[in-house]
Amino acid sequence: MKTDITTQIVLMDVFREREYQYNKWGDRSTLEVKDDFEKLPVLGEEFGEVNEHLAERANGVDYGDQALYSELIQTAAVAVSWAESIQKRNGGELDYRK
Repeated sequence: MKTDITTQIVLMDVFREREYQYNKWGDRSTLEVKDDFEKLPVLGEEFGEVNEHLAERANGVDYGDQALYSELIQTAAVAVSWAESIQKRNGGELDYRK
């Protein structure tokens, strides 16, 4: 797959959201929350907001693509944060393809 400009825009938005989260919350990956089961509800909450937008859309309340896109970017950024913490826990040695 050749990465096009749209992919680059989306990944940059995820990066910007990670920066925002870091500035707001600090480096959550190295704090007391080291248990993956403690991180799951955070990701679930973000994914739940995506579900809420779609459920509302199905019921005739449409906040538009901007709101849905923002929630998806936030969800991806939380997943990236979790993946970062796993990498740090393993000294950056993990390869997603294995």
